[in-house]
Amino acid sequence: MQSNADEWRPATGSMPKRILFIETVANGVLGGSTFSLRDLVHSLDRRRFEPYVVLYSDLALRGDLEKVCKVILMEQGDRYQSSPGGPAPPSRLRVLGRFLFHVGAHIVPMTLALSRIIRRERIDLVHNNNLLDFSLEGILAAKVCGIPCVVHQRGIGKVPRLARLLSRYVDVLICISDAVREFCVMEGVPVKRIERVYNGVEVSRIVPSAGPDSVRGALGFARESPVVGIVGTIQRWKGQREVILAVSKLRERFPEIRCLIVGGVYDPAYDAEIRNLTEALGITKNICFLGHRTDIVDIMNAMDIVIHASIAPEPFGRVLIEAMALGKPLVASKAGGPMEIVQDHVTGLLVPPGDVEAMVKAVSILLESKTLAAKMGAAGRRRVEQQFALRKTIEGVARIYETVL
Repeated sequence: MQSNADEWRPATGSMPKRILFIETVANGVLGGSTFSLRDLVHSLDRRRFEPYVVLYSDLALRGDLEKVCKVILMEQGDRYQSSPGGPAPPSRLRVLGRFLFHVGAHIVPMTLALSRIIRRERIDLVHNNNLLDFSLEGILAAKVCGIPCVVHQRGIGKVPRLARLLSRYVDVLICISDAVREFCVMEGVPVKRIERVYNGVEVSRIVPSAGPDSVRGALGFARESPVVGIVGTIQRWKGQREVILAVSKLRERFPEIRCLIVGGVYDPAYDAEIRNLTEALGITKNICFLGHRTDIVDIMNAMDIVIHASIAPEPFGRVLIEAMALGKPLVASKAGGPMEIVQDHVTGLLVPPGDVEAMVKAVSILLESKTLAAKMGAAGRRRVEQQFALRKTIEGVARIYETVL
């Protein structure tokens, strides 16, 4: 393990409570959870809380985190995946063997390693930044060391048995939307308390550094070309495939339409599939794969419409509030968190998940009426300022800390 001990400087003044954040993303792909962690660590009141961060992989935002806190980089092996699937599911005996190997080769040594960090740094509370099932060693380490533990539940999905068992040691499960909270309640997760705290953004910081025409020019688009886009990691449930199919139909009415597909590749096979689909449909001119970008604000600002197309319930949808902060009208899937963010026919249009025809209709309405699109964008900007400001997120999390410390 590595740390930036030479660069980091501890807080001064009174003794703030030390919070250990654990980020278990191991593939290096940045997403909403990692950006939300960055914002939380940067914005906590240092008079009350002193953050420390453990990373399981050398994320691109490590340097950003090191500016404000101590960061510890831990090496760890591939995580055990319990989800079935594939043409030949493993036998129960094989699954049990893999599970026991995972416990012995990963959970136990990582629990011990985290416990050493907790004791060495005199940590007061452990904050696991990911799902319950990716927080097992963090939960155990907090229990072993006798300190409170919170888990930031940032997803919707079946809770495995071991995670369910260990969740009884979680003091507070922080859910990022009512959709996530309701799912956890339905699952009967035996945590001591469940709280909903929306993700938030600092609207004043979401300021483009380049104008839309400049970005479009750099991408080789004509100024008058309609531009739509989807931002998110490249994985099947995010719905990039459905957006590509929609663009193939939209091209009939809007021949010069351009679609930006932005995000790091989480599933290489799916990435290859949607690129092949683009070629098969003959729309390579209309689709632009941009991969991971650090200038997301500029890229989204160049879009006329931001599309959210998840085919499964989205836990929250951070990109939606970022787009709203830019005054962009939205077309979003009517499931999960987006239903709490997007006001249908006010800040955007909601469509059934996976319904390509409905997506085509919604995008067409907004492209054909710039007045309506501008009105929805302005309403979205006001809504994010009122309901999804970062200060509300920080206040909510801080209040939870104080109830368990």
